[in-house]
Amino acid sequence: MNQLRTYEIIDIFTGSEFQTIKSLITDHVSQKLGISIDLPTYHRQVNNNGHLCMAPKSARVLTPGDSQKVLALSGTKSLLDSHPGYQIANVVYDSKKSEDRPEFYFRLVRPNQPGDIGTPHCDFWFDEAMGTNHGVGNTIKFWLPIVLDPGKNGSILSRRAQRSSFRNTVPEWFQ
Repeated sequence: MNQLRTYEIIDIFTGSEFQTIKSLITDHVSQKLGISIDLPTYHRQVNNNGHLCMAPKSARVLTPGDSQKVLALSGTKSLLDSHPGYQIANVVYDSKKSEDRPEFYFRLVRPNQPGDIGTPHCDFWFDEAMGTNHGVGNTIKFWLPIVLDPGKNGSILSRRAQRSSFRNTVPEWFQ
């Protein structure tokens, strides 16, 4: 296993780049739902049916054009340059559907909605369960919180999780 870096919290995007990403996501969601939305108040603007439209990963993957815009940002280039030999993984929806282009997608988590978050997991488990290789090899996954409410949303990182043994069970709904 490559020990280059396991995880790191870094500040790579400028304020304008961050706003570009936020705008791409806002426009994407607005187009999918057919209404103009504001990400910080998304949870007040969209009912459960609207949110369910955004639940499938296929609804949350940025378009090829928007993905190219994220790739063109100096922060993305800096991230890739600082990890030689690594690349952004390709889009993978399931074991039968993927796209040969970089994967940039987002997650919408509403306050006080436990169903909007998944259980703790290692992302490579999905690759194992689906028989894909998208997470195998030298790929980078980075999470960028667009709207963050400290203590209420975000990601939890488990130090050295890749070196630990976890029981990997595939839920019935996933099989």
